[in-house]
Amino acid sequence: MNRQLGLGLILAVAAVGRLLGSSQGYPDFYGHVDEIGVAASIWNFFRDASLRPTEFTYPALYSYIVASVVAGTGIVAAGSFPGAGFLDRLTLMSYTDPAWSALMGRGVSIAADMVHVVVIHRLSRRVGAGRWAWFGALAYAVAIVPTRQAHMALPDATVALLSTLVVYRAWMILEGEGEWRDYLVAGAVCGLVVATKYNGALCALAIVGAHLQRASDRAWWQRCFGPRLWGAGAIAVVVAALACPYFVLAPEQYFGLARYQLSSLDFALQDTSPWWWIAREWVRQEFVLGGLLLAGIVWASVKRDRYDWLVLVTVVPAFAYIGSWTRESLHYLLPYLGILIVQVTRMWAHTQCRMRIQRSWLLVTIALTCLLPNAIASFHASWQLQRIDTRTLAAKWIKMEVPDGTGIGMTWLPYCPRLPSADDSKGLTAAYGWAPDAMKALDAAGATHPSYEIVNLEVWLKQPAVPASLRQHIDLDDRETRRVFSRGWRSPRQLWRLGVRHIVLPAGAYARYLNDDLQPTSIAARYRRQINRAYFQLLLDPSTTQTVAVFAESDTTRGGEIRVLRLLQPTRQQAGS
Repeated sequence: MNRQLGLGLILAVAAVGRLLGSSQGYPDFYGHVDEIGVAASIWNFFRDASLRPTEFTYPALYSYIVASVVAGTGIVAAGSFPGAGFLDRLTLMSYTDPAWSALMGRGVSIAADMVHVVVIHRLSRRVGAGRWAWFGALAYAVAIVPTRQAHMALPDATVALLSTLVVYRAWMILEGEGEWRDYLVAGAVCGLVVATKYNGALCALAIVGAHLQRASDRAWWQRCFGPRLWGAGAIAVVVAALACPYFVLAPEQYFGLARYQLSSLDFALQDTSPWWWIAREWVRQEFVLGGLLLAGIVWASVKRDRYDWLVLVTVVPAFAYIGSWTRESLHYLLPYLGILIVQVTRMWAHTQCRMRIQRSWLLVTIALTCLLPNAIASFHASWQLQRIDTRTLAAKWIKMEVPDGTGIGMTWLPYCPRLPSADDSKGLTAAYGWAPDAMKALDAAGATHPSYEIVNLEVWLKQPAVPASLRQHIDLDDRETRRVFSRGWRSPRQLWRLGVRHIVLPAGAYARYLNDDLQPTSIAARYRRQINRAYFQLLLDPSTTQTVAVFAESDTTRGGEIRVLRLLQPTRQQAGS
């Protein structure tokens, strides 16, 4: 009973930390830049009446889960759109309440994290942590990286849960009789991991590690070609294809994106620190807990018992591969956090066994103190998410001050305020003009008026434009390099001709290019910085634009600075140049 009460309190702590700030940006469509694209693509399932994804950055399973939750709310929306069919109601919701899919996606992330806390608690007990299982559950509940990712409509929290479940099932293979059921269930969960997000796929090595330990008394060929191991692999492939059918129906979309992502892994606009940035960031972001996670790997390499081998065969390859990326973000390692926290929990239990029982309270106090910085930082970050977004302020100002139908130039749209597009407004009027209730709801949501002619500052060239001086030094077969030289910008003169009279510039789109400390190493990265730097310096020049409003982060707001500029009519001299 005490154990259940303790776990309940830990779950309450996890819930408060994740629910606080989970509605960031709502009812506007503002959140993390990555989640906006995913959440928007979920609406396309209903708009197109198709399960074909329009966002291939991630596999589709997470989007399907969120879409099913959103579909359930379509029944509730029946009163708002009387007479409309099921798909029509959901399509209308995508315009009247577009952030709803993001809110539901965050709910899925929070639910996954809550279950993950329970799984870590149970796994900790099974691998010998005993009464110290509370530490593993609490550590994940207050850890900064999972708390941050649970606030996003992204698959990270879900893949983290599934990855730990793979390790859990691998342990059952190891400690049980090695039955077919254990292998097949482990393989099925591994397939769900692949169908959710690719960076968790290396957790499959836990199954291999468990199998090899079980068959340690057999010849190497018997271990490597065990039918149960291959059966787990086969079921993983089948489940991945079923959970994300467009792996099979549209493989070119996923393979093409995978090739691009692989080519961009070593592309950076700043100095990077391969391999060891993981150790640095764990300690920097997770404080003492981060140091304990690293100590857990060292401890596993020294002790090398059964669970230690699962840790080593899973985490070391993941650290080696993800550590080689130039995108230095710990959330890529979130699928492996659960297994490491369980390892740290075992360390605490082992330490207590070596201490006299009357001093156990001291060890518990020390353990809680180690987690205190994480709890404070996590709750503080969640609390800050409740502040109003600078994009919200910018959108309100534009709707009040900029006339309906004005041309507005923007780039990196997820960083910009969300404004009704004139084209979308015309399309909605044409589609729902016959339905007064629908038009009333659209007008109330601001989906039809005011609206603006949105012009992207950036353009894509049909062929990459490479300066003559660089043609001998770059490889256009590299997809990221080709992408850099295929990007262009509309000049102020071109923008004026397209009817643009205002430009919205979020600091996230240009500030890094004006930073003198930014010194890329590759030729493509240096070229990109120079071109972008020159363009944004031109746009910010007083002879080109006039700043009319600035919305900056403050004690009451969050988000990057957003600058609204009035485009000045180009002079004859500028037009000639």
